[in-house]
Amino acid sequence: MGKLREALEAYAARGLRSFHTPGHKGKFDPIDLTELPGLDDLHAPTGILKEAQERAAALYGADRAWYLVNGSTVGVLTALSAALPAGGKLLMQRESHRCAYNTAMLRGFEKYYLETEREAGCGAGLGVTLAEVRRGLSEYPDIQAVFLTSPNYEGFSAELKEIAELVHSRELPLIVDAAHGAHFGFDSLHPASALQCGADLAVVSLHKTLPSPTQTALLLQKGDRIEAAAVQEWLSVYQSTSPSYLLMAAMDDCIEYVSKLTEEDWEAYRRWRLAFRKELEALPGLRILDAFSEGEGPKPEPGKILLCPTDGRSGEELAEELRRRGMEPELVLPAYVLLITTVADR
Repeated sequence: MGKLREALEAYAARGLRSFHTPGHKGKFDPIDLTELPGLDDLHAPTGILKEAQERAAALYGADRAWYLVNGSTVGVLTALSAALPAGGKLLMQRESHRCAYNTAMLRGFEKYYLETEREAGCGAGLGVTLAEVRRGLSEYPDIQAVFLTSPNYEGFSAELKEIAELVHSRELPLIVDAAHGAHFGFDSLHPASALQCGADLAVVSLHKTLPSPTQTALLLQKGDRIEAAAVQEWLSVYQSTSPSYLLMAAMDDCIEYVSKLTEEDWEAYRRWRLAFRKELEALPGLRILDAFSEGEGPKPEPGKILLCPTDGRSGEELAEELRRRGMEPELVLPAYVLLITTVADR
């Protein structure tokens, strides 16, 4: 249990009669509270929420962390809006989440694209290369910021460390949608995090790959290439003025949980993943692409598994087979099916 949840439960234990929101008056959940005395304000935190965000920053090695109760979507909206002026010029990965395109529309950005290489077998995107970013910066020298997705949906990472060095050599900020990399940087099994690789702002979805409810995410900052005050200002524009204390307590619980994981815990997950892969290998007509695949070439991070049919079935047909066998996949495309595993799997 995190310290924020303890504070909320202590407040609820006082038994004060509610003449305030929310309308369920504590019947739904006694810690589903609002901005009451002593419970702080997410848009101007000075107490328990400030401390909770500082715990998140410390865990990720960030200078600052902001709670996102509207998912990574609001983090991307905020990061891009804070990094560029209206009408600014953005060099962005073409395969970006639609919230990045929505930000560009709202702010009138001029968009210039970076292309992604493809995996030869199933066509999954492999992430942006250093050479591609170098090309983009050379072709569009008046760019004001660079936006990448790493890892991508399928778990492939860009050459972030080298890219960050290149982008910073041009005095430009690097913003990374790392929504699927909230679990990076904590052990020797997984890749380094976006911040560890040099990103100025990174968005991570706790709910995607760690034990946390849907909509819970973090916006993380390292350095001062982008003004923290601008980040806070734009976050107040985009994020709900009624942030859920249930979600915020769950985020603090998640931070507490991850902070206590040991290398032995991650090793237990690795052993489970290897055992699960062997079970999958027993299924006929499949090519399995994951971190434990043999041979050269890019591989996804350990949490992601691509199942590529080799017997003429489509991804949709394979997904129906998996459901009949008691498995619900994350993503279904004509060429492959994507499975997500996390440290919470047993």
